[in-house]
This record gives sequence, C-alpha cells and structure tokens, in this order.
Amino acid sequence: MKKKIYIHIGSPKTGSTSIQRYLTSHQKPLLDQGLYYPIAGRAYRKDQTKTECLKSPREDIFICMNGDVVRSSDKLRPILCDFNEQKVDRMLLSEEGLFLGSSLAHSLKDQNVLRLLADYDVHVVVYLRPAIEYLCSLWAEMIKMGDTTELDVFLLEHPYSDNLRSLFDISQKIGAVNMIIKTFEKQTWIGGSLV
Repeated sequence: MKKKIYIHIGSPKTGSTSIQRYLTSHQKPLLDQGLYYPIAGRAYRKDQTKTECLKSPREDIFICMNGDVVRSSDKLRPILCDFNEQKVDRMLLSEEGLFLGSSLAHSLKDQNVLRLLADYDVHVVVYLRPAIEYLCSLWAEMIKMGDTTELDVFLLEHPYSDNLRSLFDISQKIGAVNMIIKTFEKQTWIGGSLV
C-alpha cells in the first residue's frame, strides 16, 4: 500500500498561516498520531517571532510555514526521503503556490516532480472563500499595506478565474477524486479557531 501525501494548497485569506503555525507547533504530537509534518519551507515572516517557529534541521533558518517544497524535485526529494524513514504512512505539506506566484499546477507539469510523487497516494486539500468575500478581503489587506488601487480596478485585474482554472489543471494531474475542496467560512470556526 502506498504512503499518502496530503498537499494543503490553501489560498490567501483562508487561514493557511494559522494552520501552518498550528502544525509546526504540534509536529511531535502529530507524528505520534501517525502524521508527518516536516520542518521545511519558508523562513519566518516579519510578523512572527522565532519562538513561534522551529529551527530547520537542514538549514540554519527558522520555519513557520511549510511551503515551496513541491515546486522543484531538488526541494521535494529530501522531504520524501525523510518521510520514507518515518514509521508513519501519512505526510502533510503546505504549498500556497495555487494563488501565489507559480502555481502547484505548474509544478505538476515538471516531470521530475511527477515521477517523485508517483510512488505515493497524493491528495490535494484546498480551502476557498466565496469570490466576492475573498477578493474584497484581499483588496482591503492591500490597502492596509499602502496600495492605492481602487476596488473596481482591482476586481477587473485580479487573475481569480485563472487561479480557479489551475484547480482544474491539478485535478487533471492527480485525479478529481483526489481533490478535497473545502469552503472557508470564518463564522463556522469552533471557538474562533479554524484548526
């Protein structure tokens, strides 16, 4: 039976950073329960402290977000080697590439990445917000950061439909049955926590 890999691709404004912080701070208990969450990916952001993060065993950096590891076979290979050495059959990776920069769909066009993942049962988990709520929230965050783009211009220029199209591309690569799409609804959080 193949080991399972869950790739959480989130999307901005759907609690991805909160999920990643939780998983990072609970790596050991998760491993004890049979889920490997590797410490690999991006260094901490300016709004995080090193005490919220874990030190990467591979590099002298602190990691809070487990991202950017599925984009190249060079980054993915050592993660898979570590996973194979674990006595668990499930691993979770966070890859926010769906809506940011080069998408996971593009990564899955890389034959080397596909070959590496072929030995595993791969599932993709994505949280999506209703379009208007998502785009308005993203625009409001940009305004807080000093952007002056008018909302109507932002809505016309944002590549939202292209991003959704990449979901279709991913489902073609891994099979629609392996796509887990969840609706992000903050009001349904138990006790105010997505996790």
